[in-house]
Amino acid sequence: MIASRWPLKRIMRLAGDKSGNFGITTAIVIPVLIGVVGMAIDTANLLMFKNKLQVAADTATLAAASALASKAKSEQDARALSLQFLRGAINDGKTAENAATYPEQTAEPTITISEQPYNVTGKKYTVAMTTSYRVPLTPFASLLGLSDAEISVASTAESSTETKNALSMYFVLDRSGSMIDTTNTSYQGTCYDRRGRPYSCTAYYTKIDSLKMAVASLLGQLSTADPSVKYVRTGAVAYDLSMLTPQAINWGVTTVQSYVNTLTASGGTSSTAAFRQAVTSLSAAAEDSAHKAKNGQVPSKYIVFMTDGDNNYAYDDTYTRSACDDARNRGIEVFTVAFMAPSKGQTLLKYCATDAAHYFAAEDTAQLVQAFKTIGDKAAEQMTLLTQ
Repeated sequence: MIASRWPLKRIMRLAGDKSGNFGITTAIVIPVLIGVVGMAIDTANLLMFKNKLQVAADTATLAAASALASKAKSEQDARALSLQFLRGAINDGKTAENAATYPEQTAEPTITISEQPYNVTGKKYTVAMTTSYRVPLTPFASLLGLSDAEISVASTAESSTETKNALSMYFVLDRSGSMIDTTNTSYQGTCYDRRGRPYSCTAYYTKIDSLKMAVASLLGQLSTADPSVKYVRTGAVAYDLSMLTPQAINWGVTTVQSYVNTLTASGGTSSTAAFRQAVTSLSAAAEDSAHKAKNGQVPSKYIVFMTDGDNNYAYDDTYTRSACDDARNRGIEVFTVAFMAPSKGQTLLKYCATDAAHYFAAEDTAQLVQAFKTIGDKAAEQMTLLTQ
């Protein structure tokens, strides 16, 4: 009876022995810990690659959309360009030795391109891409039976072709007697001695000469922006103590340039009738109809109002201000340029300008040309748009 209890005690003692628990627990936990660490590493890598893939896809669709908008690529070429950008970004640094660590594309990306009319004369392009890559996981993931994971992203980019916004511009130019005065801007000219023999000498531009150069600069900008003479119409009127015969609004800039080139300086100053002529011409229904028939648009309308002095009679300031209010109410933008003008003339032009950014004060030829160039820049910028 005593002998039979001995094996039972041995068994009970062995069952109560806990000296091997740590080893057993470690053997069970270590693979789990390794799997958790591996999952953390893989998760971080997958997030990094997803961001990289998204940037690559965004770059690819934008490149395709830009190429279509600039008319440099056909739709087929745009697709090929987008794939080139995508694969170039993903496979940067890939070699035969490390190829196994790089993601593999699961299928050809899906690229759709749509085209729609935009802003009367342009086209709008939408490029959409979806793409998927299979990303290798770390060896730790194999403990969980995983070897790779698939990442997918989508991207869309839009662009439009360059479009032209129609405009009509009318010049109101002072050609009073003071415009014959010289400026302080010199140039190498030709002088003649008493015997009529020419020699080189320092000469100075007159105000009227400076005005002609400034107008030519602005008209050149409009001509460059509208080489097909389809969107720009210009007109002009000069004034002294009365309004000269105006140059009616025509397509392009040629007739206005010819008109300005023939101006001479004489007489006093009265701006009212000339400014009213500009407002009336731009507001005429025929002006909108001319654009509608040729380019299908309602034009933006501008007046460029220049003087080098002030009106001879106070009532002209009152009437001109009223005409400027009328232009504002009709949605006509008014640029004003005071060229070496006294304070009274500057005050009138500041009032007539659409806002402070539309008023310019020039004290020499260079500043006058720059003022007209800035006006030309603003007009051309509003006329030509490229959206991406």
